[in-house]
Amino acid sequence: MTRTEVLAKAKEMGIQTERPLHKTATAVLVSLIHKTVVIEDHKARGRKINPASARQQRLATRAMLLENGPIQKGRKPNLTSARQQRLAAWEAKKAAGETIQRGRPKMVVV
Repeated sequence: MTRTEVLAKAKEMGIQTERPLHKTATAVLVSLIHKTVVIEDHKARGRKINPASARQQRLATRAMLLENGPIQKGRKPNLTSARQQRLAAWEAKKAAGETIQRGRPKMVVV
């Protein structure tokens, strides 16, 4: 293929590059054209999607739940437990801008 043919094919396929097409190397354009042709050929393969299948309905339900926010897994924390109260106090200090030192306190030698 000549350069003009490559440019015409790239414009026809609507290939976008970082630089304008006429400033892009011919080898790069040829590789992009080849990649898009391979991808288009790949889309035609495989079984067609059955929208009424149980899996597709499950995926649609999951996508709808993800739009509403993250899916909570596991059991809910007990807000009255000592650990959750410690974590809440730690978050409050963090929100107030106090310096938080994690771990055990340093041993002071007198």
